Amino acid sequence: MDIAVNAPIKKIDIGKALDLKYNNGVKEADIARLFNVSAPAISQALKPFRELMQDSKAIDFVSDNYKNVVKRVNSRLLLELVNEKKLKEASLNNTAYALGVVSKELRLEQGKATDNHDIIIKDLNSIKSQALALADKLHSSTVIHNKTDK
Repeated sequence: MDIAVNAPIKKIDIGKALDLKYNNGVKEADIARLFNVSAPAISQALKPFRELMQDSKAIDFVSDNYKNVVKRVNSRLLLELVNEKKLKEASLNNTAYALGVVSKELRLEQGKATDNHDIIIKDLNSIKSQALALADKLHSSTVIHNKTDK
């Protein structure tokens, strides 16, 4: 990369330049004048974002409808998992992995834990009960001890 082009990139507010170009339709040459840099410097600075920003309407739609889009993608992938031809071609490892993912999803849908959360909660509750019982014993023995001292 040319140092002459790379140096001015530090002067460019990338967020503002992206907003001007993709949300407001400002040309790169005009953005370059705003930041007092060359047009190639603006082009170089925005290059990593070009592909991402190409379909900004689709990106906005996904962002605004994320939950529904994810549900549709999930449903489509689930249909792929039950495709007989693909199931026969899948390795045992891939099939086992898919089963794990689908099982986890099913547990989530049923409101069940998907990890050791339940076991940890039971252990913590048991420890809490033991601690309370010990505290009661300690308190009782202190009270009895204080009564016998008097």
